[in-house]
Amino acid sequence: NGEVIGLYDDQTDNYRQTHYQLLFNHIFSPVWNLSVTLHYTDGFGYYQEYKNRRTLAEYSLQPYETNETVVKKANLVRQKLVGSDFGGAVFSLNYKDGQLDTSVGGGANRYTNDHYGKVIWIENYMGTLDPSHEYYRSDGKKDDANVYAKANYEIANGVNLYADLQYRYIHYKIKGNNDKWDWTASPEHLQTLDVNENFSFFNPKAGVFWQINFNHSAYASFAVAQKEPTRNNYTDGLFTQYPKPEKMLDYESGYTYRSAWLTAGVNIYYMDYTDQLTLNGKLNEIGEPIAENVKNSYRTGIELSLGAKITGWLRWDVNGTWSKNRIQDYTEYLSDYDDSWNELYTQTERYLGNTPIAFSPSFTGNSLIALDYKEWDVSLQSQYVSRQSLDNSGSKENS
Repeated sequence: NGEVIGLYDDQTDNYRQTHYQLLFNHIFSPVWNLSVTLHYTDGFGYYQEYKNRRTLAEYSLQPYETNETVVKKANLVRQKLVGSDFGGAVFSLNYKDGQLDTSVGGGANRYTNDHYGKVIWIENYMGTLDPSHEYYRSDGKKDDANVYAKANYEIANGVNLYADLQYRYIHYKIKGNNDKWDWTASPEHLQTLDVNENFSFFNPKAGVFWQINFNHSAYASFAVAQKEPTRNNYTDGLFTQYPKPEKMLDYESGYTYRSAWLTAGVNIYYMDYTDQLTLNGKLNEIGEPIAENVKNSYRTGIELSLGAKITGWLRWDVNGTWSKNRIQDYTEYLSDYDDSWNELYTQTERYLGNTPIAFSPSFTGNSLIALDYKEWDVSLQSQYVSRQSLDNSGSKENS
């Protein structure tokens, strides 16, 4: 029947980038220096796939008639292409004198891209296929500017206070059509992309580091981190609802011991999220994972590390993380299907309460034994990862 099961011989994934950079550094004095970088990156790529029994209307193609039968689906080969330009400038002005180390800087960048798709072959097609036929196109632009100031000051022997203040502004614009067909629209059509959003983020960070003596040190910190959605978050999400930016409050403290033959450390953390973009176990049609906003969630845990120099030629390092990663008051949205497994393009809500975050194991451990003896350099590395959920439902069957 012409369908391809498994690999398609001419399936390909191609992408190239050309990078240009201009670097400038100047030392004004022993305590002042400046660095400036101008950059530009040109990119182009595409991948080609064989698709079985695809609805022609999804590719802006008309059904055709053969043997008194109207053909609405066909096997075809498509290309999805992207051309991009990324350019901008970054700078930093630095001052270091005695106990004070400061830096101010920033940057401004623009990223533009054109996403479009072509159908290059259709099995037994009776119509006319233009070699340059495009079935979707969208143009995107992202302007990203930031300024920051950071400082580290030794207030007492071995005690350092540090702070980092950053402001970011992002303008995000996407216009055109996505390659996803909106079956819920009337009349049906490709998903319309009309994104025009602005984001402003203030991300402060502060902490203290204490070098107690040669062997012992401790630290504590607090940080705010905010991040805008990616293009995939827009194109893979719901047609009627755009993703939100995520925000994290990060609290951490730790202790480290070092000697000639032993190192040990412990780090305790708590990350409080608002609108975290978490993977939900679903994949888009090219196999990329899809993320969704969850209103309230957190990640907390303890990280332990231990390293021992057993002899002059043998060392053993181990580390492990115990964590609890939870979504609070989670509601799952399930796609509805009829008895023949045809998607109905409606959803059923299911309230699940507190659930584990997908792809977030409660324990990970690593071990590295390294031998360096005369002409021999041998290492043995092992890793253990506990059971983890493949979606956010918390179901054991989906883990």
